[in-house]
Amino acid sequence: MPHATLAIRTSPSPSLVTTPPPPDLSLQLFMEKFTVNDKVLQLGYEKKNDLDHLLDCGLHTLVVEQSADRVLLIKTQSMTTEVQKSKFQEMRIEPDYFDGVWARDSLSQIPKADLPSVLNNINEALREGGHFFISVQKGTFDGIDGRTHQHLACYDENEIMQFLKEAGFIIESYSGVTDGTIEILCKK
Repeated sequence: MPHATLAIRTSPSPSLVTTPPPPDLSLQLFMEKFTVNDKVLQLGYEKKNDLDHLLDCGLHTLVVEQSADRVLLIKTQSMTTEVQKSKFQEMRIEPDYFDGVWARDSLSQIPKADLPSVLNNINEALREGGHFFISVQKGTFDGIDGRTHQHLACYDENEIMQFLKEAGFIIESYSGVTDGTIEILCKK
């Protein structure tokens, strides 16, 4: 399988000219795990500032996004980022290629039945010692959300931690539930 082409920002993003908010604590802790030129896979495009911060700290970032509209948005807002349109269940990533994977809320968009195979793919894509941040919605729902008309899978803390452990991840930190979201930092 050919390597994905990754890009690194060499000039400030347009959003940085207007001084975006600083990264939240979860993103700060994640970024501290890496050095300049490390490779990060970002699953989904939930917050534009996340991608800006990853690029601005010198990380080569590939974004895999399921929505064609968001892929177009990323391409127009961040010309230095490689973007792949793919369902997370179907993404094909080079084994042992990434130093980190960032998945803020994005894996809540797939059915629970598909999560184990996606987590196994993420584990395979990570180099030994690589870090994986995941946040998911707390709850028990798994179906089509009436508000967004998209799939929404919610988890309780024990359930998501069990999925992660079964996929071979070591839980490094767990921030508890904040605003209905469970956030976990793992290591391969």
